Amino acid sequence: MEKRKRKVKIIVRCLSGGVCALFIGLIVLRFSEYHRAQEEYDALASEVEIITPEIEESAGESENPFTVNPKLNGLKEINPDVIGWIEIPDTNIDYPIVQGEDNRYYMEHTVYGTENAAGSIFMEAQNEGDFSDLVTFLYGHRMRDGSMFGNLKYYESEDYWNSHSEIYVSTYEEEMIYDIFSVHRAAVGEETYTLFFEAGDAYDGYLQAEENKSWYDTGIETDRNSQVLVLVTCTADSKDERIVVLARKR
Repeated sequence: MEKRKRKVKIIVRCLSGGVCALFIGLIVLRFSEYHRAQEEYDALASEVEIITPEIEESAGESENPFTVNPKLNGLKEINPDVIGWIEIPDTNIDYPIVQGEDNRYYMEHTVYGTENAAGSIFMEAQNEGDFSDLVTFLYGHRMRDGSMFGNLKYYESEDYWNSHSEIYVSTYEEEMIYDIFSVHRAAVGEETYTLFFEAGDAYDGYLQAEENKSWYDTGIETDRNSQVLVLVTCTADSKDERIVVLARKR
């Protein structure tokens, strides 16, 4: 019988801006890598050619045809592993999303394929790349300078969630908005990191448990028809725990 759910394997290696470096020389080297990585992503954003297509409407056509987010223009040519873009307004989270054959490569490589400790924002390798799964996982390092998923640490504050409660994801086929419904810490190996292949009682239980774990009540409800996005990053004080931000697709 086909499995109805499967846990994803969370790689233990975690970066948080050089905290574990033993020598000042290593710390300086690592921060230099982070700076180079951010320069690459800044350059990527500046190179995007924003094209507003002229669309001639005809009878029967939608008045609001889908157009690809201009931030994605040309990225497939740079790297065919690019599957989308994530943005949380008024934060540093504004990056392309990649998906590799495994969950290791993009921990240490930028979207350009450059080896760098800052890595990329990448999707769980077992997920469908079109965000069609019931639960989709995105990983990113918790950088001390606030880059990548460094800003997720601020979600420990309910006030921060109040003003940053929406996640915007663009693909080549769809624009999606997710509403954050739960934020908490999850130890490696917990049920939080579960892929579901069908809705049902087990999925209902998963959603309820994740809502109950939240540091605060967001008032956002989920049900077995909800599609969930989970952002995962390191904590500053434990190699065995992660900060997880769960959001429901509208």
